Amino acid sequence: MDSNKLNKGTYRSFQNNGLYVIPVSSRSKDPMFPFASAPVEAALSGPAFTPNEQTLFLSVRHPGEASQGSSQPTSKWPHRSGDRIPRSALVAVTRPIL
Repeated sequence: MDSNKLNKGTYRSFQNNGLYVIPVSSRSKDPMFPFASAPVEAALSGPAFTPNEQTLFLSVRHPGEASQGSSQPTSKWPHRSGDRIPRSALVAVTRPIL
């Protein structure tokens, strides 16, 4: 969802963007569950698995998009010492987390 809609109106209860899992076969009562939460004002996109399904690649796009300037960013993701500017990144999630 666009960052200009996050935490507003109908979308208020969702907070940050996220990635949800919908099991195809499960004993769970819940039809879906949250797997990952995006950083502030970021979107998760392009989920792709390796052929052996042991690693998930996920793009984190435009964190802190609504920042007014680099002196007061709304997100510091991914935090790196001495760097306050939020940056997009590619994340790899490996088993056993998956």
